[in-house]
Amino acid sequence: MTPLIDLLHDLTDWMLSLAESEWAIALLLIITFSESVIFPIPPDPLLIAIGIANPSAAIWVAALTAIASVAGAILGRWLGQKIGRPLLHKLVPEDKTARAETLFSRYGAWAILIAAFTPIP
Repeated sequence: MTPLIDLLHDLTDWMLSLAESEWAIALLLIITFSESVIFPIPPDPLLIAIGIANPSAAIWVAALTAIASVAGAILGRWLGQKIGRPLLHKLVPEDKTARAETLFSRYGAWAILIAAFTPIP
């Protein structure tokens, strides 16, 4: 086999062994919550592995994952409201943020749609 195939098999085995551990659901919820706030690693592979390892609990684990994701999003929104704009103005000049706001006001939904398909939100 090729090294890439071997690597994928190793990753699959590792993910399934992680999914069968006693910490799998707790780790999944932590990753999901964190990913909703700022963490760049998606929880989907672990959720899929847990569903494969324990099909009878897959729906409940998915529901818990959705709840953790919403809780993380609520925290992310709160953080954005409290420290978002001051932090943004420290990182990006105000004239550029004003231009972005103008474009958003003008193109609204299209801006969100385009941003959804780019790697940088």
